[in-house]
Amino acid sequence: MRAALGAILGVMLLALAPAHAAERRLALVIGNSAYSFGALDNPKNDAALMAKALKGVGFEVTELIDADQKTMKKAMLDFGRSLRDSDSVGLFYYAGHGVQVDGENYLVPVDANIRDEADVAVEAVAATELLKTMQRAASRINIAIFDACRNNPFASTTRGGTRGLARIDAPAGTIIAYATAPGDVALDGQGGNSPYATALAKNMAADGLTVEEVFKRARREVKTETRALEGELTKASKHVREMVDEAMKGSLDKLLKPTRRAIDESRVRLDRLEKKIERMGRPAPARRAAARTRAAKPKRAAARA
Repeated sequence: MRAALGAILGVMLLALAPAHAAERRLALVIGNSAYSFGALDNPKNDAALMAKALKGVGFEVTELIDADQKTMKKAMLDFGRSLRDSDSVGLFYYAGHGVQVDGENYLVPVDANIRDEADVAVEAVAATELLKTMQRAASRINIAIFDACRNNPFASTTRGGTRGLARIDAPAGTIIAYATAPGDVALDGQGGNSPYATALAKNMAADGLTVEEVFKRARREVKTETRALEGELTKASKHVREMVDEAMKGSLDKLLKPTRRAIDESRVRLDRLEKKIERMGRPAPARRAAARTRAAKPKRAAARA
């Protein structure tokens, strides 16, 4: 058992090395962007990038862009039939929307009409369906790459839908790679490609790397870029908060200005009233004396004049 496992692992690690003369390398690459709901910019570009990278390491590539459900399923069946060769290597790459419902992962065609979770199994393509097709082909090694779950556009309608894709137990002789950890959402990317597709294509082209090294390097580079992006978003959100605070402060000042003016006017009136009350509260002799003083002031002023 241990010897058999070692042999399988050795095959996996050498899968992207230069092809043997009798070895046939086949790849099915799908990139879905043009959804009527939640359209994505980069999957079609990612599929083109991956197709180019795979051709560069000796794969025969079938490339589908913006595939509907029937086209995806037919392509998977044809792919499985082509892999029925004991010395063949199969690789599947999918970029686009993916959704997890009750622990099952689904790849979403561009024509899917999903109103709630009950529609998902009918309108989408189960990832396990693809893996079973590849396993039945009994090819030497199978690799499935899911650069999917770039947000769940059905989150509000799929109660059983969970953030990210679920972890799948890989069939014997199969490597499964995800753009992000199970339960997380992959980035579509700010440029022309997703961070994962960019890193994967770059490392596939590097000489002397095993499959394991290709995926590990790609994941490290994605994490580095993601951390940098999170830093930029933090700075941006701080700047936005400062702008909002400043705008709110200005609005508040404008809102309170009439109130402050009214308060100031009330204070003046209150001061006058307090002085009047103070005068009225003096004893009668004091009031008469104050009155005589006020009356004498104009006379003295006239005498001086």
